[in-house]
This record gives sequence, C-alpha cells and structure tokens, in this order.
Amino acid sequence: MTKLEYEDYLIPDDIGERSIVTFIDEGAYFDWTTLGDKDPGRVFRIKVRLPDLKEKSWTPNVTSQRNIAYKLTKDTATWKGKTWPLITVNQNVNGKIRKVIYAAES
Repeated sequence: MTKLEYEDYLIPDDIGERSIVTFIDEGAYFDWTTLGDKDPGRVFRIKVRLPDLKEKSWTPNVTSQRNIAYKLTKDTATWKGKTWPLITVNQNVNGKIRKVIYAAES
C-alpha cells in the first residue's frame, strides 16, 4: 500500500481577511508541473506559523515575494522568526473569482 505524502498548505480560510504569520524556515524552490506542461516550472514554498500556532506551507506568488524581499532582503534565511501580515483578496483565476493570499505591504 502506498500512503500519500503531502504538506498542509496555507489556504485563504486559514487567515480570513488578514492575519500575521511567522516564517519558521527559509523556504526552498520545488519543481512543479500542471497537466499538459512539458517543462516543469519552479515554485517557492516556505513554512509559516499562524497565530493559533498551526504550521502550514505557503507558496507566495512573485508579487508577495517582492513585497517581503523589499523590506527583509532577498536572502530568505534572514526571514526565519520574522512576522509578516497576509491578506486575502478576490481575484480572477482561470476565469473564476477566487480568494487568494498576498503578502501585505508592511
């Protein structure tokens, strides 16, 4: 029998409209593909701790990465232990309006 291994990913319901998270590692890049993709892309994933102390993996989009790096530097090792506000916004994703997570400007 094969057991699925997956991480507990941060979703909009985890943070409501706004929440402050703590970075608990420096994150890493992972190869990622979708159905039909011939070449894998790379995504950045980082572990965060929510106010209720739950730990989740977050895949911040490039806009969020830039917002954080602008204040904390591009060296994500320096992010560990720091806090950052996250917000949810309604956005068109593949033709459907969905809540998505962004790093708020600090």
